[in-house]
Amino acid sequence: MALNWDKLERHRRENPKPKPAFDACKRLLKKRPADPYLLAWQADTSLALRQNSDRILSELLMPLCNRKDPLDDSRLLGYIYEMILEATRIQNPLKLDLASAGEQALKAWSNAAKLKTKTRKAKLDYWSSLFVISMKEDCWEDVRWSVTQALQEGPTYRKRAVFSLILANQLSYERKLEGRLAASPAVEIQKRVALNKMVLAFENTWKSPNDPVRVENMGDLRFMAQIFARQKLATEFATRINQAPESVQNILEAHKTEFTEILSTMYTAEKKWQELYDMMMKCVEEGYTRELERQNVPGNWLIWGNMLRALSYLHPRTEAAAIASQEILPKLAKYGSPGRNPNLIRIAIASFAGVDTLLQFIKDYWTKYKHLKSCFADLQKFVERLSRTQQVEFLKFASGLDQESGKLRDKSEGAAERWLLEEINITKFNYMLSISPLFSKSEDHIRLTEQFVANAMSLYGISIGLAVDSYDLGWEAGWLATYGLLKIQDFRQSPALETQENNSAKNAEDTNVQGLIQAGISSLYFTSSEAGKRNRTMMLLSTRLHMLLGLGSIAYQQYRYAILKEMLQDTLSYHLLSRISQHHPFDCKLHLSNEEFCPEDELRKVISIINKMGDRAGDFVYADMEKFKYEQCFELLEFRQKTKCSLTKHLALLELRRIQRLKDAPPTDVEMTLGECRNISDNRDLDVLPNYGPTYAGQPQWLFDYPSKDWLLDYYELQDRAFNLTFQEDRSYQISNLMVEASKLRGPIEIREHHGNKIEKSMAWSWYYTTKAAVELYNPIQANPNMGEIQRFLEKLRDHFTLAKNKFETWYNVPAKGRDVDETKSESRSLLPTEELLEFYFGELELLKLNSKLCARVEEILLPDKGKKGKKQALELPFWVRDFNLAVAECYEAIRISAESYIAALKDRGVENVLGHARAGISGQALAKMIPSHQLVGYAKMYVDSAIDALEGVLKVKIEWRGR
Repeated sequence: MALNWDKLERHRRENPKPKPAFDACKRLLKKRPADPYLLAWQADTSLALRQNSDRILSELLMPLCNRKDPLDDSRLLGYIYEMILEATRIQNPLKLDLASAGEQALKAWSNAAKLKTKTRKAKLDYWSSLFVISMKEDCWEDVRWSVTQALQEGPTYRKRAVFSLILANQLSYERKLEGRLAASPAVEIQKRVALNKMVLAFENTWKSPNDPVRVENMGDLRFMAQIFARQKLATEFATRINQAPESVQNILEAHKTEFTEILSTMYTAEKKWQELYDMMMKCVEEGYTRELERQNVPGNWLIWGNMLRALSYLHPRTEAAAIASQEILPKLAKYGSPGRNPNLIRIAIASFAGVDTLLQFIKDYWTKYKHLKSCFADLQKFVERLSRTQQVEFLKFASGLDQESGKLRDKSEGAAERWLLEEINITKFNYMLSISPLFSKSEDHIRLTEQFVANAMSLYGISIGLAVDSYDLGWEAGWLATYGLLKIQDFRQSPALETQENNSAKNAEDTNVQGLIQAGISSLYFTSSEAGKRNRTMMLLSTRLHMLLGLGSIAYQQYRYAILKEMLQDTLSYHLLSRISQHHPFDCKLHLSNEEFCPEDELRKVISIINKMGDRAGDFVYADMEKFKYEQCFELLEFRQKTKCSLTKHLALLELRRIQRLKDAPPTDVEMTLGECRNISDNRDLDVLPNYGPTYAGQPQWLFDYPSKDWLLDYYELQDRAFNLTFQEDRSYQISNLMVEASKLRGPIEIREHHGNKIEKSMAWSWYYTTKAAVELYNPIQANPNMGEIQRFLEKLRDHFTLAKNKFETWYNVPAKGRDVDETKSESRSLLPTEELLEFYFGELELLKLNSKLCARVEEILLPDKGKKGKKQALELPFWVRDFNLAVAECYEAIRISAESYIAALKDRGVENVLGHARAGISGQALAKMIPSHQLVGYAKMYVDSAIDALEGVLKVKIEWRGR
């Protein structure tokens, strides 16, 4: 008796790993050799074990589709359908955009639906099942086919089916067009079919009001607009809407703002600037005569902003500015609205027009709204466009107003809070106009910035003393103080490592992280209260600062308080998890509790949450045909695609693998499908932290240097490929191959820029030689590797390890107390490991771990009988193999000695070292004044414990090598 779906599911649950599952399936097949459920399972496990996908398709999957007795279990048919697509994608890793599973796969569904026992409802259920599974796989040609078959059965939900068919034709056309300059005539027909059916449904609204397939509400109009927008037919859409009868106009009138936004977006996407300008001007003119619009138009940035954007494309800069000054500004003034939004719009138009009154408009706005939290953000981009002379005048004006009214004479309710917000807004502009532009590393600029930090810390102290709830008002003073300290660090930044391999490190004694230490301690203090712990953005900054200092356990603690849920895991978790394998790959205890923090668990959690978000979106969009939400489909599909192919998820998986390799742990059970590698989406919010400088200037690269999509491809082409080959890793080999092929499309790696930070760039060529050696040694086609090439690669790597050993023995070996340390002076060199040093440690350990395995492989090839009983003593290895072995061993030993020297120094004088940096300079004095002495000492002890914890992680990495 054949299995059923429930029994197959039980077998799959009991055998989750591919090899045991394959063996269990073979045993069951001996008793039931023709069982379709077992044959499908065999195909699944064979694909997971890298067996030949052509053979699996031809010998297992296609025969199942062409059985004489058709399969009638829609779940089994869906299982087979998915495997046909996976096998096809494995055949060609770059061909992920399949529009259909093919004729044979569809034939299996057609045969099932033709069974005489099938009722009309059963047939519709079959087509609905195919509809859902093909949508999940992005096979829109099959979606279209399933809807077409369902319509032949006369479903009661005809409107949903027809609108689904419109969507399927449109997306099938788009999928087939991907990667092509032009579509074939046959493909173009699908686009026209989608448009014609949509137009017919629209015209049915008044021509055939009893036809269920018609536009009835704003949801239907929104769907229609999306079809026209995707076909770049904004003008035709506007024409049809304007000519529509009263029934449609009533819908539009009730959703006027939404419709204006939809049509303006369509015009913008198609660069129809004249149409956009005319539409917005019409909205302005209508506002004079209609009361509701008269209230809304003056403060509606959608209208005025689009007018300015259209002008900038329609006319030369000077002419556009004149039109804005002579036509648009007077039209706004005609409304005479005094509110905040109209005032801001007036400033925006004046800034665009470059009129002389811009500065006065800004002063007027400041006078009215200087007490609002949003005042700085409102004016920031306009103040930066003033001339330097005007900026100085504005800053004097703002500060002068404060001197006149800032003595807290006003005793009315809320006066203190208003004064505090005015002071904070002034300090923000002071940072933007006086501190942020500084670039010279002169002592004058450092002292000026330190004084700014001292003033900001004083303002923070005042904010805490004003009222119980004043933290929410004054926390930005803490931000400003921290940013000032990071500016000081930027002045003094002397990176420990350069990019060139032959000069990849400077003397560590030149590295000054005083500003970074003070910024980190400040962030701990600012977030120490219950109110401070609620400040997510400050917690994220604190997390990043402590990762930079190499204090992973403190960073973990701060990250916990950030409380990232749902979507925030995708957009914000990068503050902690970027390169976490190179900073703190091992578990640790948090300092303020007995909780354990496990980086592997955190990475798994991020992957799981992102997957669940995508699944939740899928639950909405991948509904039965009868319940399908066509009007929301485009947005939900876009969200689903973004989560499914999230860059955060890809980076988390790589970091999980890297940690497991350092630990010699079993490979991760978390995997991805080939479909998740298509159109990788970077969903990270890289602008979440406030910016008090010019809007065009970001943070220093050393502060926020995160991996990108190009970094991901580089890693797959070099490190991941080398590990997969050398350790014969079965996991995700198809994904690795796909990523390598995608990376090669960017050009030869030998002449291409490597994407990474300073450490990664300094090691890029060593990884290149390692990967070349791995490819040569583990090439399944080539029986005898080219030992001449292997020797060349290993000699290059030997030189790298010798150079690295010298750095660890000299620059990264901390002197013991009494040797080179003057006890009468504070130690200028920080004993904290810093992010760069930890990356240097763990990066070299990764390289050593892989190359020790490569060398073992070389020995196996050169001395195949070495160690076998009864054989003669093995011949001595060539000198270059022995030299390489020695270089690996000595570099590994130098890393351990270096880490141990830091640990000893931290235990001996770490607290004094941290306190010396924390209290140094004007900013340090202000920090010591702000933070109670016992609390500052407590922070220093926490820093030392965290640094020791990070360095002990270096000692936990074990590497085996062949004897010296």
